[in-house]
Amino acid sequence: WSSDVCSSDLVPTPVEAPISASVEEEPTIVDDEDEDEPSGLTRSEEVLKKIGTTKTFEGKMRSASDEVRGFYNTIKNTLLALGTKSRLSKKVEKYNLNGVTIAQIKATGKGITLFLDLKPSSLDNTKYVGANVGDKKAFATTPYKYPIRTNRKLKWALELIEKMKEEKGLMVNPKYKEQDYTLDFPRMSDQEMIEKGYIVLKSIK
Repeated sequence: WSSDVCSSDLVPTPVEAPISASVEEEPTIVDDEDEDEPSGLTRSEEVLKKIGTTKTFEGKMRSASDEVRGFYNTIKNTLLALGTKSRLSKKVEKYNLNGVTIAQIKATGKGITLFLDLKPSSLDNTKYVGANVGDKKAFATTPYKYPIRTNRKLKWALELIEKMKEEKGLMVNPKYKEQDYTLDFPRMSDQEMIEKGYIVLKSIK
């Protein structure tokens, strides 16, 4: 007689209660905007997506991939070995020799862009696909623009620096010791970079 009591008492109670509760609660939890939000974004990325922002050179390097940071480190060591002195601004890093800028590096989202004191027309119809930006005042002495996003482009960029070295009669300093300049840009969270001014908030969309 105990089994008859259990079957009649237990069946209706646990089955109906949770089903009715879940059906009533779902409409109050679901948000139409949440359904359209792309997946994979952190809370910080979702917020910054709605705000206009700009990153300084430092901000871009701190958040760049290890590969891009490696491109930067290789190019910087190569230029410094020629006796140049680097000077960092919010947008670019300049390399000066005897008071004249002969190279610049600009950080982008997926790589770096190198600007060199080379005559763009001398590189027409070659494997080096660059651009002439000499009409812009900021690049008057470094008119040849060359983007670096792959290891092959890095290799060719080093060839371009070698070409500039030969044309200008520059010499590599035998006493120069390579360093890891990515250490100048330790990783930071978006919030930390905002506080330091490496990410500048513009306006709410």
